[in-house]
Amino acid sequence: GSPISTMVNNGVVHVLRALANHWEGLNTIPFGNFAHQRMEQLNVNVILRFHIPFVLMTLANLRGWCSWDSMVLGPFITKLMNLRPTDTMDPANELLNELNSNIVDNVCGGIFSRIEPFQRLITQMRVANELIMTEKEKVQTILSSVTAGIEAGYKLTKTVDWMVPDNVTMLKYVVQHIKLDPAKRRLRQYNGDRLVDEQNGILFTASLDRINEALRASSFNELMPAFDMLTKSNKMSKTTIDSMKENIIRTNGEAGTNMEVNNNLSSEMISSLVSLLQQDLEQRQKLYLNDHVCKLALNALRPRDKRTLLEMVQKGYENTRPAQLLLRRTRTLLKREVRRAALDRQLTLLSKGEITNSLVEDEWYLVERIGDASGSLGIYQYRTSRSTTNDVLFIARTGAEERFDRTHYQFRKYVPIGEAIVRAQKAFMTIELDLMKRFAYASYMEFSDLREDLIKLQILSGVNCYFLDDARLDVLSHIKNHSSTQVSWRDLKPGHQYFVEQKPYKYELFEFEEGTDLDNRKRYFSIPPQNMIVVGGGPTGLLTTLHSLENCLRSGGTMKLYEARDAFEKAGGTYERAQVVRLDSRWVRMLRFHLGTSYEDVWIPATEETDSHLGNTLPTQGFIEITIKDMEAIMHLEVSKLWSRDLLEIYARSSANFDYKKNVMTKLGNALKEKDLVKRRVDPNGEPSEEFHTWEVIQLISHETLSAGDLTLGGTYNVYIRQQGLIAMRLVSIDLHGGLYALQNKELGITVKVPKTNLPTIYEHDPNAKGGAHSTFKTIVFQSTELNSQGKLTRYEVDFKTIANETHVMDVGQTNIAFALGKPATTKEHLTCCPYEPYGVSCIQG
Repeated sequence: GSPISTMVNNGVVHVLRALANHWEGLNTIPFGNFAHQRMEQLNVNVILRFHIPFVLMTLANLRGWCSWDSMVLGPFITKLMNLRPTDTMDPANELLNELNSNIVDNVCGGIFSRIEPFQRLITQMRVANELIMTEKEKVQTILSSVTAGIEAGYKLTKTVDWMVPDNVTMLKYVVQHIKLDPAKRRLRQYNGDRLVDEQNGILFTASLDRINEALRASSFNELMPAFDMLTKSNKMSKTTIDSMKENIIRTNGEAGTNMEVNNNLSSEMISSLVSLLQQDLEQRQKLYLNDHVCKLALNALRPRDKRTLLEMVQKGYENTRPAQLLLRRTRTLLKREVRRAALDRQLTLLSKGEITNSLVEDEWYLVERIGDASGSLGIYQYRTSRSTTNDVLFIARTGAEERFDRTHYQFRKYVPIGEAIVRAQKAFMTIELDLMKRFAYASYMEFSDLREDLIKLQILSGVNCYFLDDARLDVLSHIKNHSSTQVSWRDLKPGHQYFVEQKPYKYELFEFEEGTDLDNRKRYFSIPPQNMIVVGGGPTGLLTTLHSLENCLRSGGTMKLYEARDAFEKAGGTYERAQVVRLDSRWVRMLRFHLGTSYEDVWIPATEETDSHLGNTLPTQGFIEITIKDMEAIMHLEVSKLWSRDLLEIYARSSANFDYKKNVMTKLGNALKEKDLVKRRVDPNGEPSEEFHTWEVIQLISHETLSAGDLTLGGTYNVYIRQQGLIAMRLVSIDLHGGLYALQNKELGITVKVPKTNLPTIYEHDPNAKGGAHSTFKTIVFQSTELNSQGKLTRYEVDFKTIANETHVMDVGQTNIAFALGKPATTKEHLTCCPYEPYGVSCIQG
């Protein structure tokens, strides 16, 4: 609020003391207090320029006006208001010195209770000036590392065409997309052939016969919306359509409208449909309103809204009030998607270098089909060429190997502009998290040598598109595949210290000397990899995983996420907590970078809207609100993308527990997964031992399922029923004529009759088998991590039932564990596990 009203209402002395205490607190607490509200952050120049003049006028007014005010106070206030950005804080310090020596005593009327807190405030502002000069050097270092990304991103925002078609045109093409999409659906993939390219606006008329077959394989109901468009444009008579429908119903009944139209679709009709589809695709391409963009806008609607809109438009009710309401919402979302598409096109264009035949190992290239104008196949890293053939070996971003023939493909240099922009956005997040715990972002903009770059960086932080989303993943893939910490055993230098991986996740320091016998099967590192396990896949665990992944990969480590629920097996279907949570500015800053377009979709209001889609925003305070289930679903999607790139490992239904007193992680046997390392009292030779040795779970062998031929009338089996899980059932009858098998459980009162061709999952009877999974495992295979007496790794199988309820101690080695269960702990040890507040590493109480 206004300093004048605050001081008058709350008391001058009280306000001055509160201000002095606040500045002193932020200045003296190590690493700052991390201001959770923007108004708590410090900015010396803004205080001097805007607020101190009001404070001085209020104090002078309370004291009573005199000639000194016009001769001394007035000119000094003018100096304050004319304070300009400079390279240092010297001008601010000079004003503070003058304020302290010449102004404070007189303006306070000699009243000590006012002078003391005012002078204390001035002292703390001087301290803040010294601190911000130190922080400035850190900001300069960060900015200098991403200069190319800042300039490239800022130029991008100035060159992109942000204009969108008018509202009427956008509504028209949304309706056309909904009406024509069922017909185009058949053409996208018909018996392995791609007959339409909606993203580039191409209908492959060279395959006209295949297009005819695909349209005839459609049902009347699928083509009806397209027929409706043809009749409204007078390109086909309504009588022809009605006659066709009557013939179909006469032959196959009402159900026939959902069957293939076949020869009921005449050549003239096909010609009209093809002409309509081709014209629609061409017009969309000119306006950059292709079907892909329209689908993205429709998918941003709530699922129920989307289903309602599709059904109403396809049945011809697009002019009704409910449909118009949903169409306007879709149009608003479409504007955002059109602008993102414009960014994608410009970034794709800027990332294309010149075509080259001189390929350099480990460099990245765009691979294109010769003569194909639809765009590149993707970005690949060059590895090697065969001298005897034209084959060129590349590595895709996913790590998969692919070969391309030089006679059919051309290679273009890849300019990593997207990656450069992403690094700049990461720098913005780093500045916000590390250097805004005490000072506001605007306080760094008071330095004239930083101001321009910081303004550009702030603009760039709000730029989101799908190209940049992919670039963010590409950066992480590159970091993983090119770890700077791992050293080849051939490159070890005498006299230098290295870490050798003696066992999985266990590293020992040694000094390499000339002639040292090295095991080339082991891995060597310049620094030990920082492996990490996050226990808990709720909001805290998911954000910890997202934020800590890059540093984990950069050190050559592995990130693992243990989730007790089965969310990653059911695509987030188990997220059901509806509590509303308020996230402070720390979460906002991390989510904005890590989620990209998903964050913008959820929390940033679209054009012409005041509220965001799912979350609520409090922009003046830097807070956002959302239900837990929605936030978990969004973060789950991003973590799943990382998982698909093999950047981290996820273990659903892990049921891991961490005993902080014993500093061990445990799991029940029935929760063990492949690649788990457990400690067992078995030596490397497979013999019982009093000491623990580490064994790796390499395979879980399931029970074999039974077919109809394996079943015996009257026999009891374990049957998987979706609602009840795995239950014991008896085969009570077999209808040989109808092929029906009747399975019964009298205790539960369940009888199931199923055809022979659609039997549920059936196993041999095991009275101890229970649960919601299809089957408990039959055996579990362990492999030692140490060589046995014969120099090999021992394997042995254990009956799964014997270890299912045993508690196993996990061997996590030198791994950092973040226990993110979101429940407050009552122990002193847990609450003091971190001396300072680390962002994104652990949120102690969720």
